[in-house]
Amino acid sequence: MKKALRTNAKYRYMKRLAILSLGLLLAAPSFALGQEQTLTRQITGKPDSDINAGVFVTTRDDCTIAPPPSVEVVTPPAHGKVTVAQGKVDVPNYKQCPAAQLAAFFATYRSQPDYVGNDEFAIEIVTAGGKKQIQKITVALTKAGT
Repeated sequence: MKKALRTNAKYRYMKRLAILSLGLLLAAPSFALGQEQTLTRQITGKPDSDINAGVFVTTRDDCTIAPPPSVEVVTPPAHGKVTVAQGKVDVPNYKQCPAAQLAAFFATYRSQPDYVGNDEFAIEIVTAGGKKQIQKITVALTKAGT
């Protein structure tokens, strides 16, 4: 029962994160093909635990489903590891588009055991249309209870 509750809570968190990441990737100002855009953001978490760093999906302006963007770690973290995995995510209504299940990439960060402090890494997202975005992510790791 506890595992089911954790799974449901994780699903709701991933759904909110998908909406945020979808907004980060799709609501960003348009940029020319081949031109890179850089976005800097911060996430927080506890040492030696999985921290969701992003869920990356794409849709077209006419609401048709586009192939998921490619996601690659271009600058690895100094004090942990980033894992990128492919999966599916349910996205609720976004702008004028109806809810849909989309192919997505999930980025997860995990620090070295007992590391407390900041860590940084960068990922590159490239859409099927060739638009590139670099996300420079700072992870703030704190001990439990702080």
